[in-house]
Amino acid sequence: MAFEQTQTPPTVRVAAIQAEGCYFDLPAAVEKTYRFIEEAASKGCDLIAFPELWIPMYPGWIWCVPYPLRTATPVDFNMVTEYMKSSLRRDSPETNTIRQCASSNNIAVALGYSENDNHPLYLS
Repeated sequence: MAFEQTQTPPTVRVAAIQAEGCYFDLPAAVEKTYRFIEEAASKGCDLIAFPELWIPMYPGWIWCVPYPLRTATPVDFNMVTEYMKSSLRRDSPETNTIRQCASSNNIAVALGYSENDNHPLYLS
């Protein structure tokens, strides 16, 4: 829809989240996301934006342990397994909880997360 020069464009109120996430704890991450969505909506926001990889966060040392000694074992498989388990699946109950929260609060959500698509991971 084009606006005449005399019309004022619509205002969009945006909440940008800058907070500590919940490393490798999917239920806690979903709960924290839910609370932020509700708070932003209660303050009249139309959109809430979360950081890249908000769920499950991204530990920079995941691919080389012990950090920062990069000559050690290249991968901590236990940590990678936990990372995968804490990543969201698109059709999961956790994702549906976030969707329902956004819908019931009438707010758009830009959520950065690690998507587990039957084990391959994607930045979504």
